[in-house]
Amino acid sequence: MRSTAIAISLLSLALWSCGATFPRASLGPPAHAAMPDYDGELVVREAPGDTPSLELRFPYANARSTLGWGGVHLWARPHRDHVSVTALLDAPSERARWERCEHVELRMDRRVQVFEASYVGAPMDAALGHYDAVQVRLDVLALRKIANAREVTGRACGDPFVITRAQQDAVRRFVEWFDWLAIPGQYGDAPWYREVGPRPTRMPLEEDDEERLEG
Repeated sequence: MRSTAIAISLLSLALWSCGATFPRASLGPPAHAAMPDYDGELVVREAPGDTPSLELRFPYANARSTLGWGGVHLWARPHRDHVSVTALLDAPSERARWERCEHVELRMDRRVQVFEASYVGAPMDAALGHYDAVQVRLDVLALRKIANAREVTGRACGDPFVITRAQQDAVRRFVEWFDWLAIPGQYGDAPWYREVGPRPTRMPLEEDDEERLEG
């Protein structure tokens, strides 16, 4: 049983991995023993092409998942679309539970917002069970509400979840980068100087001459 859980964990992490990431260490112990110990993993691409220029991933506690946790993956192309953000929520399970899922509910303080969801899950091999996942179309305004709320909870296809304060900081970080990438120059310096989330090793549009001067 333990080897199966480890295999599912490795597969879930592999499904997330993409591009250069900037992890932020967790401020406390994970909600589940096998849950990855970080609150946000941000990806910023300087020259994205057709790939998303901005991504954020973080785990969330989910007692109904085989692992005891699931994953949230946000991505956007603010250089092309100044509004839209796509989210993928997963919860690996022994069998498909979310196939009939049509919406995800978010409660931000007293405000409740419902988003349409489309099923994108897939069966894994017999030992690993089923990769249950839905895709949700959000917008940057919804993420601003998440970042600024005192408390954020919700239901993904009937499974309750909580977005922690540290994860809200990571979402706020995502929004700051979204604004900067959507209209670079109008927001001054790149947002990493605010130190509210993972700090990239290189600012977008940074000049090579500036790097040499820093030495």
